[in-house]
Amino acid sequence: MVKQHPRLFSTLLVVNDLIMVLVAGIVAFWIRFYSGWIPVKAVADPNPYLIVLTLAAPLTLIFFSLFGVYEPRRTASIFSDTIPILLSSAATVGAISAFTFFYREVSFSRLTFLLFGIILFVFSGTERVFLRWLIRYLRKRGFNVKRLLVVGAGELGLRVVQAVRNHPEYG
Repeated sequence: MVKQHPRLFSTLLVVNDLIMVLVAGIVAFWIRFYSGWIPVKAVADPNPYLIVLTLAAPLTLIFFSLFGVYEPRRTASIFSDTIPILLSSAATVGAISAFTFFYREVSFSRLTFLLFGIILFVFSGTERVFLRWLIRYLRKRGFNVKRLLVVGAGELGLRVVQAVRNHPEYG
């Protein structure tokens, strides 16, 4: 399916990332104000946080793109997206913190933004590791593979063929 519909797969990744941002924001708000794990003096109004979350969603997609999260990494480790996702999450938290610093109508909890960044990193990182593992698994089974023609039967050609056969997970 990935091979036949690369645009569909890319679109699904983006939609899934948007869902991850929204879920991370809601979970962070719940942990901060409703879970009871962190003492609070008063429960904040969720509406301003939802507005900030609508700003954070496209920002996250922009940072994911800028830091290379959407780059294909056919032969890279399944953990290759970890650092780009961490940097993107940190950049998103920095951007929304800067925005809310200048917006003085509401006092925002910086801890909520920090929790948001951590949860976004964990959720998105876990999702990407799972997807990379799944794609490698499918490639080992013959799905989503690229065809290769090796011209020449010399030692170099044989080494190339052997390397490809030794790593079917690269597709």
